[in-house]
Amino acid sequence: MVAAEGVSASEFAGVAAPFLAAMTEGLAGYAATVDARDYAGAGQQSLHFTGTALVTLLRASADQGVPTDVLDPVHALVARQIAAGHGDLGTARIFEELRSTR
Repeated sequence: MVAAEGVSASEFAGVAAPFLAAMTEGLAGYAATVDARDYAGAGQQSLHFTGTALVTLLRASADQGVPTDVLDPVHALVARQIAAGHGDLGTARIFEELRSTR
């Protein structure tokens, strides 16, 4: 999407790197949430929020002619979780659908 706006990959990387570094610092806490299966804890981004954000990204991608092949299955997963009544729970709840049943 950034290329459609004239931003180079190198320029985007310079902007995205600090954000990604901040996100990776939170992985241990995210993993603890998934391990505990506690998706109602304080400070979690809800599936409703994530669903809305994905719809916005999908629309923006389509408007710029960018394929949505990667985002479509993520959006479908979040939508299924919301439809199952989990919309107020944290987005980490999606891992329950991805867990092995063995």
